[in-house]
Amino acid sequence: MRSGLSAVEVAAIVKAIMVRQLAADCDDRAAGLDWYEENTDIWDAEKVRMLAPAGNIRNAGAAIALEGSPPGERARDCWGVDISNDPEVLAAIPGWYLVCEGCYLIYPKWLPTVDEVDNIA
Repeated sequence: MRSGLSAVEVAAIVKAIMVRQLAADCDDRAAGLDWYEENTDIWDAEKVRMLAPAGNIRNAGAAIALEGSPPGERARDCWGVDISNDPEVLAAIPGWYLVCEGCYLIYPKWLPTVDEVDNIA
C-alpha cells in the first residue's frame, strides 16, 4: 500500500532519520547533528534533472545528497547503502524504497502495486 507521500516528503522523512543516525556515530553528537543537517540536501525533481548523473535517477521526483562528514569524524563507508536498508527508514516510508546512486546520492522510488505491475506487462 502506498503511503500517499510525495517523493520530496519521503526524502524529508529519510533525511530526518539519517541525520540523527549519522550524528550518533560522531564523538560530538551535537556538532554532528548540526553538520549533517546543514550538509544533507534534499533535491526536488528539477534539481535532480539539473545535477544528477545520467541514468534512471534523472526521472526521480526527489533525491538526498550528502558528501563528506563533519570535521574530525570518520564517515561511514557507504551511508547510502546503510540508510537504504535501515529498518527504521523503511518502516517510515511504506510503499517506497531507496536506490543508492553513487557515493553521495540516494533517491526514493515507489513500490508498484500488483495492479500497476499487471498493467506494465
